[in-house]
Amino acid sequence: PEIDSSFGEIPLHEASMFKANLINNPVEVSKQFQNNCVLYFPANRFEQPAWLNAQNLKATAEFIERTRINRVSNRQIIQQSPLTVSKNWLLDIALDLLQARYQGTANNIWNAITKLIQLIFRTDENVRLGIGPRQNRAVSIVKNETEFIPNIFQLSTGQTSILNIVLSILRDFDMSGAYFEKLEDVSGVVIIDEVDAHLHADLQCNLLPAVIQLFPKVQFILTTHSPLLLVGMKTQFGDT
Repeated sequence: PEIDSSFGEIPLHEASMFKANLINNPVEVSKQFQNNCVLYFPANRFEQPAWLNAQNLKATAEFIERTRINRVSNRQIIQQSPLTVSKNWLLDIALDLLQARYQGTANNIWNAITKLIQLIFRTDENVRLGIGPRQNRAVSIVKNETEFIPNIFQLSTGQTSILNIVLSILRDFDMSGAYFEKLEDVSGVVIIDEVDAHLHADLQCNLLPAVIQLFPKVQFILTTHSPLLLVGMKTQFGDT
């Protein structure tokens, strides 16, 4: 039996069909984008390492400029090199923290980011993001109130890949305007092609499944060539 009735519309001697149907239901589409994160990480995603692109270490975080036009979104579904965008978004969150005196949504997001940073570095120590002074507005990793990694662009490729995923999910959900109190509130659809790309064995088997578990309301659609990821997913979630 047909899984989808539209399969019957594929011409007899064709193997595929392109059909755009979002435009036919703008109300439902708008509702979904206002309450969920919607992201696609293509297989060709790539962040240039610090040794290759020194400009990343010199570039400072800037406040994000918003386009305020009806039916035009500031959000990007396709995430190819999102670290710069996330870096600027973090500066916006830091400003909101000061304005709200460390209360409200911005504080909840910052605490969630701190939890994720601690998971990525596998530590219960006081590890968090830091934002430098206006002369050098770099986003750093601070450990026990001492600068540990001066610039997030100096992270390993695997750590950067994981950080990109979690920051992009939080950023897109935040920009949707949906309510956020804790990681369990985040909902949406995240598609990652070749999710194991740039990840060494430990990150594939242990860290990535643990990160996915922190977002129980997000539907992850993943492609992979890694049996280690499958072992890690089974360990984290069981046979289901």
